[in-house]
Amino acid sequence: ADARVSTEFASLTLPGGPVGFAAGVEARREKQKDDYDERFVIGEVFGFGSLDPLDSSRNVKSAYGEFNLPLMKSLEAQLAARHDRYSVGGSSTTPKVGLKWTALSNLVLRGTYARGFRVANPRETSPAVSVGFFNGVQDPVRCPVIDPANPDCSLSIQANVSGNANLEPEKSKSFTVGLVFEPAKDVSISLDYWRIDRTNEITNLDITYLLANQAAYAGFIRRDATGSITDVDLPYVNLAGTSVRGWDVDFRGKTNLGEEGKLNYGAAATYFDNFFVQPAPDAITEDYNGTYLQPRLR
Repeated sequence: ADARVSTEFASLTLPGGPVGFAAGVEARREKQKDDYDERFVIGEVFGFGSLDPLDSSRNVKSAYGEFNLPLMKSLEAQLAARHDRYSVGGSSTTPKVGLKWTALSNLVLRGTYARGFRVANPRETSPAVSVGFFNGVQDPVRCPVIDPANPDCSLSIQANVSGNANLEPEKSKSFTVGLVFEPAKDVSISLDYWRIDRTNEITNLDITYLLANQAAYAGFIRRDATGSITDVDLPYVNLAGTSVRGWDVDFRGKTNLGEEGKLNYGAAATYFDNFFVQPAPDAITEDYNGTYLQPRLR
């Protein structure tokens, strides 16, 4: 369910015209249910470990408001804010600021700054545990240097992957600046530079990071009577960060074909300057740009 209202304040006028305002509220209920074949649940399917069923629901309430400020005939500003509250997963308030300047009759310059968030999904907050295995794992405590004769240099470890009810929402900051140019009627070209920084990203605790930081995560590691690791917990945690920068180019056109109608055509491309990923706060930041599944040009 949602309700919205919008208006212009005739009594509140700037040099470019009256101030515009919009606001709204929303409410919804989300439910997710995963049922698996019993052979998956008890771990009889090779390569899958075991998967726990999931039955979860939550309520979401949101409210937002936005002002359109015509500072001058050729300059507009937008101010907006939104608050979302989840019954499971936390809450977040996200603002946005935008500017648009009509420099010429066929040239518009624009820029935005915004905050964003992502609340953990039901699987990420669920206590359900899925079991998998890691093979060839080196325990840096009992195997500081690789030795084929040392069994702790190549372990087979059970990993218990579970949700975490205390997860905080992922956060983001985004910046854009660009232009829209119309060289001819019904033809437009836009060029935008953008940057998105994400923090507090929700991810499974990586087993390599876990074993390299055993003092901080001692409760996540279990050992047998001889001291060898038997299994580890890899819950979802707020750990990672990503910073991505690039360019968007968009071309759009329209041709009137008379009685045959209208022909719309266009092309779009995105070029990534970088795709920095930091899997943990004290881990080395790597640039995934140009690697598998992260092409420089799309």
